[in-house]
Formats: sequence, structure tokens, C-alpha cells
Amino acid sequence: MMLTNTGDVAGAHDEYREALRIRESLADDDPKYRRGLAIGLSVFGAAIARSGKLDQARQYFERSVVLREQLLAEEPDDLKRLRDVSVAYLRVGGTLEALGDSEGALGQYVQAIQTRRRRVEAEPDNDRAKRDLAFVHYSAGQALLSLDRPDEAVPHVEHFVAVAEQRVNDNPRSSRAKRDLAIAYELVGMQKAKSNNVEAALDSYRKFQSAIVALFESDPANMQYRRLVATSYQRLGEALASQHDQHGANRAYHDALEIVTALAEADPNDGRPKSDRAGLLLALGELQAETQATAEAEGSLELARTLYQDLLEVDPKHSGFREGLVSTLAALSKLLAGLDDSERALEYVQEALATARQFSPSMLRDLAIACHLAGDNQRAVETTKEALRLFSEKQEDPKTDELRQQLEADLQRYRR
Repeated sequence: MMLTNTGDVAGAHDEYREALRIRESLADDDPKYRRGLAIGLSVFGAAIARSGKLDQARQYFERSVVLREQLLAEEPDDLKRLRDVSVAYLRVGGTLEALGDSEGALGQYVQAIQTRRRRVEAEPDNDRAKRDLAFVHYSAGQALLSLDRPDEAVPHVEHFVAVAEQRVNDNPRSSRAKRDLAIAYELVGMQKAKSNNVEAALDSYRKFQSAIVALFESDPANMQYRRLVATSYQRLGEALASQHDQHGANRAYHDALEIVTALAEADPNDGRPKSDRAGLLLALGELQAETQATAEAEGSLELARTLYQDLLEVDPKHSGFREGLVSTLAALSKLLAGLDDSERALEYVQEALATARQFSPSMLRDLAIACHLAGDNQRAVETTKEALRLFSEKQEDPKTDELRQQLEADLQRYRR
């Protein structure tokens, strides 16, 4: 840990490996040391994850899961072992989500819910156990929203909200309880937005902002609160943009950017503000392009592109950064194609196709539109066909049907 704090990451990892080697030898000689080994695997996995090697981290977390499941199987009613297993499931789930496998992450969260529910049933008066269970529901809800399954997310969202509200009622002075309720409002807003209920989403996001601003004002040195204030502005911007309130969305995005830019400058080693800033610049650039502020849009999108490239250099396995870069390249290609700069537009399309490891139909549609605008109809046709191939015949969601119809109409237009 000391070496990590001084910036000697490689040295710290060597020490972790030596500690693991010792724990493995102890566990081989005496099974009672297996829990220590499981904890060591998890700690080293977290250290590896912080250095950006997510796939390696996942392997250490999964080894920890196996050990903890074995320990729990030996004593199924041991509450400490129950919690150990649930923590291990969460570690794996969070890593899978960062790697872009939301479905796999959801499976881990469901297992964590099952184990934490057993703990609550064994200790019905344990508030910590209830909060632990609620947060797994929070994670499961977010995973389902990432998978565009907002209806399935509802019970998880409602569980988290109910526990958060109860904790504030029971502990009205607890800042942690108030923070949990604030992010509960955000989660409700995200679910409503995914369900196309923008008015309800806006209402929840305003509650989120009001609650988190009040907490930040009571503790201005708390950087987590400050970052959440920026998030509240971003959520409002997204909802206002979907209502075509470009002025309100523009103001909200700029308010969020001001905060995350200051946070990034305050701690250059913290990648989270940089990631937040990249996402905000992408959203702002798309909004500026929509309002014909083309010079500003190109500036915002180019800066977002640079930030995402920097983030991927540090964490090349992070699916969110890769998806953000591809979306930025798609937005740039559409913008430049509309400005009759066909050569650069097609260069960005090519870079996006080379960067992505997987595509969504909507992302491919954006790239196909850019190809069409730039005059490359053959590539537009090929990209649209690929987007249509990604659809499952079982998908009957109205939004999915609408996108499919748009792609089919695009295909006919490009073939003329």
C-alpha cells in the first residue's frame, strides 16, 4: 500500500504477488488460511483494476469467488462467509460491467442479491445488512438500464428507493442516508428516461439535484458530493435535450463542465473527472451540432476525442471509454460530412470502425448516415446491413422496432 501511495505501482504489485504466494502456501498447508487467501486475491484484483488491467483483475476476483463459495458450502449459515461471497460477486460484476458485459454483470448481482437476502432473513434488525442488500439492487437496476430493460429494472429501483427513504426517516441527520436517497432519485430518473417518461425523469433529477446540492453546501470539501452535483446537471441536460430545450440543456452541460474541469485540474491522477468531462463534451458537441453551432461543436467533439483516447491508453479494456470514443468519432464524421468535408468525415468513420470491438445498431446507423452524407453510399449500405443483422427476431420493444424501421428506410434510400 505504501508503494502505491508513492506512485511505485509496479513495486506495489510485486509486493502483492509475494504476499499472495505466502498466503497460497499457508492455505495449502492449513485450510483455515483459505479466507485470507480469498481476501488477498480480491485486494490484488482491486489493485490490478486501478492500473487499468481489468481482464486480469477479473481473473483474480473469480478465483476469490471460488474460494469463498467453497468456504460457504462448508458452513452455509455463517453470516461472515455469506457477506464475503456477496462482496466477491459484486467485484466480479463491477469488472464485467466495465468490460462491457452487462449481462454477465447482472448474473453476478443476482447471485449477490440471493446471498445478501439470506443474511437479512437471518438478521432482520441489522440495518447494515439491509443497506448492503439495497445496494446490490441498485447495481442490478443500473445493469438492466444499460441493457435497455427499464421495466425489469423497476423492482430493483423500488427496493433501493424504499430502503433509502426508510433510512432517512430513521436517521434524519445521517449524511450517508441523505446521499443514498439523492442517488435513489437519480436512479428513478434514469429508469423514467429509459421508459420515455421525460417529465417524470426531470422531476426525479430535480429532486436529485436539490438533495445533493444541500449536502454539498453542508460539506463543501467533500469531493464526492461535488462530483454528484455535476452529475445532477448532466442528467438535467440529457432530459432537457430530449425535450428539445436546447438552451436549458446547454446551460446545464456548461454548469456540469465547470465543476468536472475544476475537479480534473485539482487531481490529475483521478480518471473519473476526466471521464465525466469527456462524456459531457460529447453531449455538448452533439447539442451544438444540432443547433448549427458547428465550430463550437467541432471543438467540443475534438476535445472529447482526445480525452477518450487518453483514458483508453490507461485503461484499454474499459468498454465505456471505447464506446465513448466511437460515439465521438461518429458525431464528428456526421458533422464534417454535413460541412462537405467528405475526406475527413470518412477518415473518422474508418477510425470508429477500427476502434470499436462491438457495435449497437444505433451507433452503426450514425456511421452509415455519415458515409451517405460524405458520398460513400456503398459503405453506407454495408454498415446499415450490419446494423440490421444485429437485431434479434425476439426483440419486440417499440423503440427497437422504430430503429429497425428507420434502418430499413435508410437502406432503401442509400440503394437508389
